[in-house]
Amino acid sequence: MTLFYIFRHGQTDFNVNHTIQGQKFDPSLNDNGKKQAEFLAQKLKDVKFDLLLSSTQQRAVDTIKAVNKYHNVEVIYDELLREGCFGDAEGLTEEKAAEKFADVYQKWLTMKYGDVRFPGGEAQNEIADRIFKVLNRYTGKNLQNVGVATHSDVICAMLMRLGVIKSYIENGDVIVLEHNAGKFTIK
Repeated sequence: MTLFYIFRHGQTDFNVNHTIQGQKFDPSLNDNGKKQAEFLAQKLKDVKFDLLLSSTQQRAVDTIKAVNKYHNVEVIYDELLREGCFGDAEGLTEEKAAEKFADVYQKWLTMKYGDVRFPGGEAQNEIADRIFKVLNRYTGKNLQNVGVATHSDVICAMLMRLGVIKSYIENGDVIVLEHNAGKFTIK
């Protein structure tokens, strides 16, 4: 059995301004985001991590470094854990994206269609495929606890695949998945 502690990075200025970051924009954490990462690190400091995984985007890298201060274990950075690619919506405020791509935006928020994508972007199912590809690499390897720093829409797509509909994950929130007997369940 392996427990995956999957957490969203701390806040960036893009989050404050409700601007869609996706993969095109790669900001660092702002001051509040650094505090959130430290709070997350404190929350997870008693978990005995065998391994940490992180998106290669700076906001996740900053967060995993804060968490690893208390663990000093190997960190593997993986492109597949990057935020979803939102194509033409990246760089737009959520309000502008809702105006410009009204039908797509509303369907995206429901997180129940799977094949929804912004023009030039990834579908929710493709994002879910990516994170499960990564998680499956580390099952059956005698790892008990694995920490994973990633992004809101990656976590939402993962949850969608597991039958849980959530359109947003707060900065610094943690979802725990258990992998046992070939199956993932939410703890």
